[in-house]
Amino acid sequence: VLDRAFTIELSDVDFLKYEITGGKDKSHLSDGQKQTLIDAFTRFDVSTGTRQFAQIRKDEIAEIIEQEPDIRTYLHSLNKLLQNHRFHFGYRIFDEIAQYLYNNRRNGMMDFIPAFDHAVFMKVLPKFSGSRARLRAPLLSLLAWTLYPANPEPALKSVQQSFTTLDLADVTAITDFTCDASFKVVATRAMQMLVTLENDGFVSFG
Repeated sequence: VLDRAFTIELSDVDFLKYEITGGKDKSHLSDGQKQTLIDAFTRFDVSTGTRQFAQIRKDEIAEIIEQEPDIRTYLHSLNKLLQNHRFHFGYRIFDEIAQYLYNNRRNGMMDFIPAFDHAVFMKVLPKFSGSRARLRAPLLSLLAWTLYPANPEPALKSVQQSFTTLDLADVTAITDFTCDASFKVVATRAMQMLVTLENDGFVSFG
């Protein structure tokens, strides 16, 4: 299920502002407002004249790959690293990340780098769960990739050595370790998971 869904993390919680509602539907939305919501979650298909929910479209994937060839480069280098630890992914994940990036550009949401960062965070990281023996190496590989996404392998050993000497009680040092990452969302979570892994011996994305 995880590799078919985008996992959206909702971590900002404030119970003092939590509005609890229940019972009958008290929505006061007009028909026009309801239609606006439907339109926001669907898109108009010119060929059929109907609105459709999100789907994988190979022509759109091909278009975004042509416009942003780094998608192929970055995902290939990441998958090559993760394959060494059996954490690699398949064509469906590639397509879903590319489709996300196409939709992102089409709707003017984010620049390419932060959009790519969030897509990998949502589609790749949820499968990371396990013990230190299972996760330490692939998480360090992931961390190296966030720092050098086009060609992470030459830097992998130095990243591993630098992490080994890192003071895990030094919050500033931990933050500085990922400050130059190209993909900061992924890098930050990878580092958080590594610290938890070293302290507890087990970690999961959730």
